[in-house]
Amino acid sequence: MAEASFPLEPQAPQPGGPAPFARLPDLGSLFSRRANRFDQLALSRTPKDFFLFLSALAHAQDSAARGLDLLNAAAVYAADHAAGNTPPLAAAKVRLDRSWHDVFGTILSELACASLPAQTGAAIRRGRELDGRVAEAWAHAILRGVYQPVDPAVAPLIAAALQVYWAKLASLCELELISSDSPSGNCPACGSPPVSAVISADPASRGNRYLCCSLCATQWRLARIKCSNCESFEGISYYGVDGADQALRAETCDQCKVYLKTLYFEKDPQLDPVADDTGSIALDILLGEAGWHRVTPVSFIFTPD
Repeated sequence: MAEASFPLEPQAPQPGGPAPFARLPDLGSLFSRRANRFDQLALSRTPKDFFLFLSALAHAQDSAARGLDLLNAAAVYAADHAAGNTPPLAAAKVRLDRSWHDVFGTILSELACASLPAQTGAAIRRGRELDGRVAEAWAHAILRGVYQPVDPAVAPLIAAALQVYWAKLASLCELELISSDSPSGNCPACGSPPVSAVISADPASRGNRYLCCSLCATQWRLARIKCSNCESFEGISYYGVDGADQALRAETCDQCKVYLKTLYFEKDPQLDPVADDTGSIALDILLGEAGWHRVTPVSFIFTPD
């Protein structure tokens, strides 16, 4: 593992006015694009079958998202958001309704029709046989970051359904409800921690850093060279795996010992905040051995506490 060679420098001014604070997910491309990225990663990552499964899972998420057209986001906004106490789609406040169970069922049905290894098929069968109340209890446990009671083979399937459900809610949310006064390290739409960050290559926001929500896929702007966890500007360093693509680095903080991966879209526009998080687990291992830790688990890899 070597420190990144690019300098720590302030953001360049952006043409056309300030970049938007928040960017809501586009369900028309979110999961299909992720599936394509998992297919690309399967060509160079091991075990190949795992990344092909995640591609099939993202395709199933795409199908579930396209079929989820009756959800009324306004009806499930957290009740105390109006008082300024919580994000509009706070994971701890929004009730899982029938729509979430439908999403979970669609994902399982789509995967059951895919050509997958026998071990994966067994996990899908366990998910389909799961009592609805147990599935919902496990979903709430995952939302709280408590993985001990959840079957680790079924957890990625439940997490995938939660992502679809909240991404749909976020896609229907009004930007005016998303406040820049929220704690910078948590999603201003649902309150969840980021899975990674991206350095934008879009003309309207080029060079800006956006944190990417691990749950609803909302992105929100945060100053570069600033810890997303403790907000320190000091002791920030960037690391990567020797010989690996320079389009992905981890930002580490000496103050709180937390790290967050950063994806540079100008270097590789095919990157995906979730897929490339999973595809760079070698960096997580090295950083863990060096004493840093992350706030969220590696995408779709759940281990008991």
